[in-house]
Amino acid sequence: MAKRKSSPRHGHSGDPRKRAEEQARAQAEAAPALEEEVASALESGHPIDIVMLASALIAGLDADPQGPTEELPSPDGFVRMFLESRDARLHALAWTVSRLLPDTGLRGEVDGVIAPGTVPDWLVPLDSPEIVEAWQTTDPLRDSTDVVVAVRVGDADLSVIALIDFNADGAVKDGFVVPAPLAAVQEALSASGETGMEAWALEPADAAAWLTEGMRIGRATEPPFESDSWPQARPLLEWVSRLCPAGGSAWSRPVWRREDVEALVAEFAASPTGVGVADARDVLVDALSTLAEETAGDPQLLSAVRLEIGLGYLWSTRLHHDLDQLLGLPGLLGPYVRWAHARRGVPADDTDEALAAIAHHRAAYVRDVAEINADDGDG
Repeated sequence: MAKRKSSPRHGHSGDPRKRAEEQARAQAEAAPALEEEVASALESGHPIDIVMLASALIAGLDADPQGPTEELPSPDGFVRMFLESRDARLHALAWTVSRLLPDTGLRGEVDGVIAPGTVPDWLVPLDSPEIVEAWQTTDPLRDSTDVVVAVRVGDADLSVIALIDFNADGAVKDGFVVPAPLAAVQEALSASGETGMEAWALEPADAAAWLTEGMRIGRATEPPFESDSWPQARPLLEWVSRLCPAGGSAWSRPVWRREDVEALVAEFAASPTGVGVADARDVLVDALSTLAEETAGDPQLLSAVRLEIGLGYLWSTRLHHDLDQLLGLPGLLGPYVRWAHARRGVPADDTDEALAAIAHHRAAYVRDVAEINADDGDG
């Protein structure tokens, strides 16, 4: 949707925000593509297209904390700009945008301007949406979780889905909406063929807490997460979070004590598959403790993603042991992963992916460890 453009530095005076609004108004009036998108969305007879268009517009106007702050107006400025046009389609878009924003005064302002019949009957219930239920599903190795909130707008069902990444401090990494009730989403995810997925009902208040905290963390993440639907869907997730009851509980980052990791490694060392780990127990404990601290992951649930983090850069820079022990770490990981996954009932496909990650990143890890230790020796 709206793109940030560099404004001219010369030939203008007055308030920068007013200049930006004037420029944005001129761009919008000269952009029939937007009007055509709105017309197509209004012809669909379902709120998903116009709601996503409004959400993308709001996201496009979202201030970039790392960039200029005076080039685009605020979303409410755009709403007022649309209201000044004579195009009923833009009035309908302004009405939709105002419903996704938390400013109730703006909604009243919009209602006082647009003519009766501007908003189609099937879209009017966006003024009083209903939160139906919420649901959550998580992969066996706890890399991420999907939080789904089902919303009813009149006769239309929307399921808003957020992907929360536990390896990124619980940030919302992606989000989108589908025009279907929760049961259809559950059926589609069940038919995806992924094994070992866990799912449970979620209180809407808890879902709101997960989304709110996850989006807060995601906004502070650099570089920002991007996908075909993100951050365009973020205002929609924020809207849904406000509709849910307050007072819920968000994800609580687990803390893995070193003594618990030591006990886990001792149990592994005493098993038939742990033969030979005795002399390198400390390096394995340090590796698992460091990874759990950085990713909040269960030391027994090493995924391909977490092993890539560990072998890719974390362990070569954070672990301080004799060179031979560091170089031997990848050889310990394979037996440990098989043992730990088996005791937790991890699907074989996930174990195979984890072992493949060890094999793939082993050479680079050995090279990095050798180079770092050589540099330390030179110093």
